[in-house]
Amino acid sequence: MLLLPMLEKPAPSCVVNVSSIAHRVPFKELNLETISDPSKYNKYVHYGKSKICNLLLIREWNKRLENKGVNSVRANSNHHGGFKTNLYRHFSSIMSAIVNKFLITLEDGSLT
Repeated sequence: MLLLPMLEKPAPSCVVNVSSIAHRVPFKELNLETISDPSKYNKYVHYGKSKICNLLLIREWNKRLENKGVNSVRANSNHHGGFKTNLYRHFSSIMSAIVNKFLITLEDGSLT
């Protein structure tokens, strides 16, 4: 939330929050009181929870900025797996060629 006052200034701004489709990982609840409890820790579930929190943060920023009449800011959250990065460097050359057909450049992805 510390970034929010800076975004309220009149200059056009864009915030890109790199998230993941992992926000769809099923979990029972998002309880911030027990999020640090080692007995309830599962790295995949917690990663998914962190990504849903990213989405909720962007949604809240957009709501607050809209309520203040600020329309010079774009705040988005993207699934990073859809971009051409070295994330797929361990794929075979055939698999890389196939996957790259469906990926977009980082520049294009930052505009979504």
